Amino acid sequence: MPISKEQRSKSEIITLLNNGKNREAAQRAGILCEQYPDDPEFFLFLGIALMNGEKYDKARKRLERAVEKFPREWKLRMVLGHVWGHLGNWPHAEDAYRKSFQDAKNASPEEVAELHCSIGETLWAQQHRDDALTEWRQALQSDPNCKEAKQSLEEFTNEYGEPKAPSSVFDDLYHFMHVHQERYLGLVGRREFATIEESEAVIGVIMTGWNEFVTPHSREMNKWTTKEKSEFFAEVALDFTECVHKWKKR
Repeated sequence: MPISKEQRSKSEIITLLNNGKNREAAQRAGILCEQYPDDPEFFLFLGIALMNGEKYDKARKRLERAVEKFPREWKLRMVLGHVWGHLGNWPHAEDAYRKSFQDAKNASPEEVAELHCSIGETLWAQQHRDDALTEWRQALQSDPNCKEAKQSLEEFTNEYGEPKAPSSVFDDLYHFMHVHQERYLGLVGRREFATIEESEAVIGVIMTGWNEFVTPHSREMNKWTTKEKSEFFAEVALDFTECVHKWKKR
């Protein structure tokens, strides 16, 4: 079967993109968007070419119009998410990726993994560190060979299997806080703090416990294994009575 003119044009643009000729690809795709206004792939190629050429704001505007025209084309939203990421607008990037996910019913396992990785990147940038690790782990569930997910988990996970602190010096402290925050939330029957006041009060109790029970062992802890430190942190008994009395739902 002979190749259609439309398909030949797509192959030409893909070749231009693969060769880094983004300006030419954008010009060609722009013309073809007018010739084939009902084919979303040309709009996708245009967005990719503009993004690769660092024309981020122009790419955003063209992709937003394309998304309005083709609301179910998930790849358009995915590339729009990439553009928002380049612009440093992580909430908008996350929103674009999540909306893309809703329509990616026929996406391959590799494409699903890519979306998880992209969402993970936006969450990490917004300081939602635990949720970011969850996304990267879900990426590996979809595609066990996903290099991006493996690299992200290796880079951003500490020895406790938790998000790395800004400095490794704080990894032990963060783990101690995690252990006792979970313990407190179990006492009040919730999965998160209800108010900033509650959070500050509980963290205050935890920090007092750290200074009283852990800091005196800081030198010897340098010789302990991760398991030994984790077990020691779990054995420390902190008094959350006042916090539980004040914030537990009756």
